Amino acid sequence: QLCIRLPRASLPSIVTPGGELYPDRGSSDELRSNFSPGMRLCRAILYKFLIVSILSSTSSRGFVHSTPTPTVSLGAGMEAQIAKAEAMNQDANALFKNSLFDPAADMYQRAADLLIEYAERGEEAACPTLCKCLSNRAAALLRLGCHMEAKTACDLVLRLDPAHQKGRLRRAQACECLGRLPEAMEDCDTLLTAVGGGAGMGQLVLEVRRRVQKLLATREAPGLEYNPGHLCNSAMTLRLYFHTPPPPPAPPGMRS
Repeated sequence: QLCIRLPRASLPSIVTPGGELYPDRGSSDELRSNFSPGMRLCRAILYKFLIVSILSSTSSRGFVHSTPTPTVSLGAGMEAQIAKAEAMNQDANALFKNSLFDPAADMYQRAADLLIEYAERGEEAACPTLCKCLSNRAAALLRLGCHMEAKTACDLVLRLDPAHQKGRLRRAQACECLGRLPEAMEDCDTLLTAVGGGAGMGQLVLEVRRRVQKLLATREAPGLEYNPGHLCNSAMTLRLYFHTPPPPPAPPGMRS
């Protein structure tokens, strides 16, 4: 409460932060003797206006303090989810190293699912881990022969981070397997511009580019029929040469 001595009043009155006026004990008799009821009403209205003005002024200067509202860290939940996704990514890496590509791909996806909502809201802190999980999932899918799913994962990675090198390399590999050779070549050239043709990433890109270049030459060679469906048959195996004929159909009695 705030005690203010009002003008033309011999005794103080108590003013609450809500602007309510409570005359101190002993002052009401004096006020009633000096003013008619109409004057007292006008005086009360004037005092009410004055009190509100004073409280507004003191509040703006920091003299009136309200109970502080506890602040909630909006990033606390996201940080916990990032840490959880990182741990799941490490577990999936262990599965990948043991050639357990199917459960690894599933765990990479579950790790990514923890962060997709944050990325959609524009939380940049979630993007590096999310891109890592999706790119690793693409690597597992490539091992499984699920090339379209791998490309879809890489597309999302590159929307979040166009400079993500592993995501672009794996998309080039997926496009190569899908027969989308111009797209694969474009990704390879973009990567070579960024990393050069040296050891490491550059060497991997050059290997993919050479294969794609060879396939493009095969496609354009006269007398050879290009059939991208031969790249991925029902067993999801890669055929390196487009002129390799498909396996003969099974006899009628052997079909399921």
